[in-house]
Amino acid sequence: MDILTKTLNIVLIMALCLLFSIPAFSADFSYRGNVEPADITAQLLRFYIEKFNPESAELIIEEEPDETGLFKNVYMDIAGCNISGVRIDRMTFQLVHAQFNNPEEWASGKVECISAMEALAVCRLLEDDINADLQKRVIGDGDDSWRNLKLRISPNGINGSGEYSVKLLFTFNILIEVESKLRIAGGKEIWLEDTNLKLNRLDVPEYITNMALDKIQPLLDIKTVPLPLRLHRVILKEKEALFETRLPPGKFEGITYAYVK
Repeated sequence: MDILTKTLNIVLIMALCLLFSIPAFSADFSYRGNVEPADITAQLLRFYIEKFNPESAELIIEEEPDETGLFKNVYMDIAGCNISGVRIDRMTFQLVHAQFNNPEEWASGKVECISAMEALAVCRLLEDDINADLQKRVIGDGDDSWRNLKLRISPNGINGSGEYSVKLLFTFNILIEVESKLRIAGGKEIWLEDTNLKLNRLDVPEYITNMALDKIQPLLDIKTVPLPLRLHRVILKEKEALFETRLPPGKFEGITYAYVK
């Protein structure tokens, strides 16, 4: 056996040893395509899968809920979910001492988180996903509406452009440039803030700016999310925006349920 062959054999053996020394992720319960509940917590998982239609999800509980629907600790990481028609790249939340409605009602699809000592979350919205939603919609009515609105997200703020139709004495179709920031409104909505609209690099009159913004706001509404969440801050990065509660959610070891679409 020549030196090259010996070396290749050694490298192969080392690679195999490394591979088998890495523990593979293993859920206690795994589902693909649909969720057929084996226990009460799987009914909770099925509710969130039907609500968010995610590409994948991981649900972890510290222990099973009591007979009233009280969980000590719940963690969920959801990829590629849908909120108000907008794809959210990732949503992670943690509920501490979370009181749900009676588990006897869950099988019928009636699931509600009534309260939680702590409700922590992070949501990540990608530039491509918000634009995919904006591009397919006419925002407003025919005489006062946006078309082909496209936004760019960066650490410096929101920039973009779109076709705005406004009816004064006549209906005007104008290409408007947008410069803005984002803010949280009421803990549940994402709004454009400090927004400037420009036409040929000139400021658009304030009353037209207000009319145009009324058609866009809110940019994202999470009131449909069935959780007692209150978002606190926006963090803008290159081509993505993060929406967070005051504290981040924390993953822990527990009973794990995994789902893949």
